[in-house]
Amino acid sequence: MNVIKVSRLYVRSLYRFARGLKQALAVGGVSGLGECVYCRLRRFQTSPQPKGESRKSAFDCKYGVDTDGVVPTYELETDGPNYIHGYNYQGCNPAFLGHAFARLNLSADQYCFVDLGSGKGRALLVASEYPFKAIIGVEYARALHEIAKSNIMTYKSGTQRCSEIRSVCADAAEFELPDGPLVVFMYIGLCT
Repeated sequence: MNVIKVSRLYVRSLYRFARGLKQALAVGGVSGLGECVYCRLRRFQTSPQPKGESRKSAFDCKYGVDTDGVVPTYELETDGPNYIHGYNYQGCNPAFLGHAFARLNLSADQYCFVDLGSGKGRALLVASEYPFKAIIGVEYARALHEIAKSNIMTYKSGTQRCSEIRSVCADAAEFELPDGPLVVFMYIGLCT
């Protein structure tokens, strides 16, 4: 590879990095920008992690929970025929999700938040910082559901506004949504 090709690749990488930072700032504000910088720089760490270990996100470190990682669908045991429609588990960006909730301008305790495909429950935990009447996660993989239940019990925040949080192990296609006003969330991680 010659020097010109290397420098073009470098410039293209810097451009993508800058574009990602701009988008993180626009969507998640300063906290979104900080998390984006942290995650991107983490990819370029000089010493590799020992096999089987991964770095914890700032969110998991702060609250002592386990919402990180990517879990491929083929590693999950599920019941029912809808397994073929599933996606890998990857936790959503808490800053981006918080920014979206803030823009909803929710009136106190009127809406129930339902996360279809809630995985380890990161969105449920972030949602608990907003004035939802109740928060329900629906996950068809028992292993992820069990982790979510543990995370719900562990999560403690001084700014938490909803404490009625539960995870249900069920197929989202068969889950009966609660009556009343809802905010329904479905996240498909775009892991690169």
